[in-house]
Amino acid sequence: MDDKEPKRWPTLRDRLCSDGFLFPQYPIKPYHLKGIHRAVFYRDLEELKFVLLTRYDINKRDRKERTALHLACATGQPEMVHLLVSRRCELNLCDREDRTPLIKAVQLRQEACATLLLQNGADPNITDVFGRTALHYAVYNEDTSMIEKLLSYGANIEECSEV
Repeated sequence: MDDKEPKRWPTLRDRLCSDGFLFPQYPIKPYHLKGIHRAVFYRDLEELKFVLLTRYDINKRDRKERTALHLACATGQPEMVHLLVSRRCELNLCDREDRTPLIKAVQLRQEACATLLLQNGADPNITDVFGRTALHYAVYNEDTSMIEKLLSYGANIEECSEV
């Protein structure tokens, strides 16, 4: 294969056969988002504050079972994570792939978001549909800082998955 040949887009088969390490990003379609999810996606902190003042369900899920906290972590917005956590959102809710906001933050190397979650009691030992914890993804990313942090917050180093 020539070095100048562009990388091909992943096929549907590639995505369906993913092992959990490939394609960690959320495919987000803004026109599917409403209320709290829209405010987070557009990084509008004031809109998020307004939505939360109207007694909107802070743990409301979108079509893919993601909460606003999932989106804030996946898009690297620690200020949004801080606001959502301070308003007592649930930290360990899972999306369709059984991934918590902590797993998404670690997968996508959003250390500030992951740190906020851990400091506020997020469980580092929850497994996703592939049987992997946040620690597995930190090891895969070779993120020693995150590995140390997860271990210091009680991540189980003995947790096994089928790799």
